[in-house]
Amino acid sequence: MREGYLAALEIVDIIIQRYALHDKRPNLLHHYTSVDAALKILTERDLWFCHCEYLNDTSEIHNSASLIRDRLALFVKGAVNSRAEHQFYTDIVSGLDAQIQLYEAFVFCMSEGDINKGINSQDVLSSWRAYGKDGRGVCLTYESQHFLIVTRSLTGFRLSRVIYDEQIQIKIVDSIINEGYVKCSKANDRKEAVNGTVGALMFMMPAMKNAAFEEENEWRVIYLPEDEDPKTSRRKFYVRDGLIVPYYSLWYPDDDKICPTPQVAEIMVGPSTHQALNLRSLEFHRATAATKASRIPYRGN
Repeated sequence: MREGYLAALEIVDIIIQRYALHDKRPNLLHHYTSVDAALKILTERDLWFCHCEYLNDTSEIHNSASLIRDRLALFVKGAVNSRAEHQFYTDIVSGLDAQIQLYEAFVFCMSEGDINKGINSQDVLSSWRAYGKDGRGVCLTYESQHFLIVTRSLTGFRLSRVIYDEQIQIKIVDSIINEGYVKCSKANDRKEAVNGTVGALMFMMPAMKNAAFEEENEWRVIYLPEDEDPKTSRRKFYVRDGLIVPYYSLWYPDDDKICPTPQVAEIMVGPSTHQALNLRSLEFHRATAATKASRIPYRGN
């Protein structure tokens, strides 16, 4: 499995470079969250990568999987004259069906905000409503370059913009499948190529969303964990509205291999009825991050 895992990351890196998925990054990226989660991030200097199937939009991974299956069906149909190609594509279908039953990918979600708002680009009402606890939460701002340090230091982490254009999504899926077949042909190791292709497809699924969400201008740090023994896994869990959510923590005090957690550059308090009091409490973090209040005249429900 280790060889397939590394092959998946190699294919992912090719795709990220080919489609410039981490180019033209804004200097700042914004993470909307609850007050409770924001305090944990600020006090513990940690980031949580949450399981993709437990995100706000529960349909997005299923939609990505559906698109991938549709493209694979076309590849299988078009390979009737090549036994080797046909076998490779059907192996991908079988591998994907097996892996998707226990889908494993984790993300830390951010937004570049409304680029027309300048210094307050994160002050977006739709984002406060959807991800900032209906205005009762906090927006934490990071320098995007710090996440490149994470992705270069840790195995399995990659930064990517989210793709909303379905035609580009199709091109990315097709490119992954083609790269997998090239790898299979060159190395003459179908099992490794199949596992690598399936892994790369699963890795890129969180980078594809419906065009209806395009105004979010989202970026994600995606983490694909290698197969782990449950007894030694670093996976953790927290409860959100009665749901047990799996996540990975970026920081482990007993592991010197973990790179420094990106530092919060700015804290914006959402437009809630407690805005002034929350802002006063968060002033204690001014030494490490600038603090300010949302200017949106909205008080939530």
